[in-house]
Amino acid sequence: MTTCSHSSGFAASANWLAYSDSLKSKDIAGGIHECVNDLAEDGIRMVELPIAHMDSEIAELDDEFWRLLRKPLDEANIAVVSVHGPIFSFDRYSLEEESDRLRSYARAAVLLGSRALVVHPVLHPNLHVCKVAREAMDRDIALGSALSAELEGTCCRLAIENVPHNSWAYLRELFKNLPPAAGMCFDTGHYQVRPEWTIAAAVEHFGDRVACWHLSDNDGFCDAHLPPGRGSFDWPAWKFASHLNLAPRVIELSHPARWNDANARAITRQSLKSAIAGTEELLLR
Repeated sequence: MTTCSHSSGFAASANWLAYSDSLKSKDIAGGIHECVNDLAEDGIRMVELPIAHMDSEIAELDDEFWRLLRKPLDEANIAVVSVHGPIFSFDRYSLEEESDRLRSYARAAVLLGSRALVVHPVLHPNLHVCKVAREAMDRDIALGSALSAELEGTCCRLAIENVPHNSWAYLRELFKNLPPAAGMCFDTGHYQVRPEWTIAAAVEHFGDRVACWHLSDNDGFCDAHLPPGRGSFDWPAWKFASHLNLAPRVIELSHPARWNDANARAITRQSLKSAIAGTEELLLR
């Protein structure tokens, strides 16, 4: 029987890509370790590792790579609570090819000891068209079911995000057709851009499915990934509705600087440190 540990408090997205100019295997490990060490020095012991844009690299990274990547994190008592994987493709790959691609991300998440593998459902510019919506739904169901089965028996659970291009009715239909083990990543910033249901209704309906929370804010115009409290999201309503769910709560911000900015690492670190403190004040007081 697999035993899974649980943590409380806030995790942070380890935005190592904000100051990494290469996806070579050496730079991947180095960039991640540098970023996570910065977070640890600032008192952050739970992280989400984004590896969503590594299709051409991840297939070449074997199990030993992920074990070696995890080792210093374990030694520093840093938990990888979630891994952010890719978007489900619509027609770029066959269903078999897409399943193989996603399997590599699932394997990485498991070897890193993650509790959740976060993915986005199919993205298509014409999801409002019935034929396209049905095709996207069928693909989301097939890929979500396969990926959830791949994670069966591990401590890692699939977490499909609510995203602004999907209506809440679409998500309701999707999860109705997925196995119970398939979970959701409830993203507050994405909700705020498309708040078709009340926060209470959304959390009540999907609450048992939520395997991971992404916390960010915006003014409703676009997914700005602002720190919680800096936009118009109703945090008291979310706090009341979600208080019984102990899934990892990840603060997910936009990169304030890019790798070719000499101060990118320091800027990224300071912005996240400030956001963590502000979120604790907002939600834990």
